[in-house]
This record gives sequence, C-alpha cells and structure tokens, in this order.
Amino acid sequence: MNNEYKKIWGNRYFLSPDTKNWKPFKGWDKEDRKHLVLLIIIKKEDIVKKIEMVQHKLSLHNSYIRFPKRYYHVTLKPLGFLDDLKKHLDDYSKKELDEIIKNIERVLLKESKFKLELKSVNLFKDAVFIEIDDKNKLTSINKKILNIPKINALKRDYPNFLPHCSIGTYRSNKIKDLIGEIKNFREFSFGKMVIDRIQLVIAHWHNTKYPKFEIIKSFRLKKKSLSVFGS
Repeated sequence: MNNEYKKIWGNRYFLSPDTKNWKPFKGWDKEDRKHLVLLIIIKKEDIVKKIEMVQHKLSLHNSYIRFPKRYYHVTLKPLGFLDDLKKHLDDYSKKELDEIIKNIERVLLKESKFKLELKSVNLFKDAVFIEIDDKNKLTSINKKILNIPKINALKRDYPNFLPHCSIGTYRSNKIKDLIGEIKNFREFSFGKMVIDRIQLVIAHWHNTKYPKFEIIKSFRLKKKSLSVFGS
C-alpha cells in the first residue's frame, strides 16, 4: 500500500470534513467556462457495479452523499480553461490547446497500455475515495506531462500526485459511524482494468452539481502491454 494512503487513513479520526457546497475545484463553477482535464473514465461494468454496491452501504449513513456513476473517473492532470480571450492565467487559446494536445500525444505515444486496480476505500476531508494500485504508472505520466511547455504544476501534481477515484462527500462532519462502515472496505478490491487510452475532456460545471464530461480527444496508448499485475 502506498505510504501516503496509509497516512491519510491513519488521520481519519482527526478530519474536519468540508461540508460547504462541495466542488472538486471550488470557484471554477461560477461561470460557464470550459475546464480542461486529462483523466481516465471508469466504465468497466463489474467495477461500476461494485462501486454502486459500496455507495449503497455508505448511503445508509446520513453523513454520506454519493456521487453519480457518470462522475467515476481518475484525474491525471487538470490543465486549465479553453478561452480565446485569455482573461485568466490558466486560460488557453484554441491555438495553444492544439499545440498542447500535440505535445501530450508525443508523451503518451511512448507509453504502453497498463493495468491498474481499484482497491480500498479511504477518505479525504472533502471526499470519500477509492485508492488506485498502478505501481506509480500514473504518477510517472503526470510528472512527464508537467514538462510540456505552458502546462502549469498545481498543488496536487507531482510530487504530491495521488491517484484516486472519488465516490462521495459529506453531508455533516459527524462521520464516526461512516468511518466504521468504510473499515469494512479497507481490504476490498473493486477490480482491475486495462488502461489503453487517456481522455482529454471539457468538464462542464455551470448549473450542475456534478460536472458533465465532454471528450474532445482520446489518446491511445501503445498496444504492447507493460502489465503491472501480469497477464
């Protein structure tokens, strides 16, 4: 288990859950802006069914709010916003985005498809999440993408990058019983999946509680598998 995951779990009884107007990127939903994110969408049926089963169990506790299955994903890198007016420092013009896409493609064309496992439920102060066991593959890719010109490093990028799939947040800060339920899924495997592509999406936040993902580019990885779990 990743030591950072262990540290987060060890701190579970000292959390002060953030229950005010949950948004993964607070403030970015105030305008109808085109938020660009590199991510992996979780659609594998058996994994989705297990996530929904665990969410149902957690929903028996009033302090838990489940996320919809259209939101299941693993973020690789938030990029910024598509806006030719460039009103903000993290805005990209269409021309700049086209160049960034070419550079991302150059990086990802060198990466082989790989496997990852979703396992063990854990909790941040603002979200309940599933840990990702990928033998640091996504961390390596995140680090390489940071070397692309005009891509800015954020607080949760390398070396602080920690891949995860968020499945809920909190209605209240009284979560002791919820933690007790989560304990039942600390050794739980949601399953393994082959990652053969990474999506660049526009996350639409305006007038919606949870973002809607519009895929604008799908980057295919090399067919030769660098399996982290064997074939």
